[in-house]
Amino acid sequence: MGDYSDVYPGPNGLSIVRSGAGRVLAISVGNPGTTHALSSLGGLLVGWCIRENTGAAAATCNLYDGGDSTDTLLAALALPAGAMSAVSFAPSGIDVLSGLFFSTVSGQVRGVVYYQMDTGVPG
Repeated sequence: MGDYSDVYPGPNGLSIVRSGAGRVLAISVGNPGTTHALSSLGGLLVGWCIRENTGAAAATCNLYDGGDSTDTLLAALALPAGAMSAVSFAPSGIDVLSGLFFSTVSGQVRGVVYYQMDTGVPG
């Protein structure tokens, strides 16, 4: 497969960028007090780059394996004012069994979650 880059609408008005051989999605997350069901499919959490958006106050956000904030916690981020967290688990990733859910717990964050969905189609 050749390389390409496509942008298409995602959940809750977010944009999803798919690049390379279609294996990893860059999914926009953020906005104050928001929750996003990023995927209903299992796959691999490959990383994220998330920052506190205002520069004036701390923020916290969580990523879950599942469809809401009662499911299995994968990551809990606590960001001081103006701070950023950039993490890569490539190439192996973290197994996600039931979909990926993002929640802004407090403050304002903006960023991208890198996710490889299990489509059942060989790459």
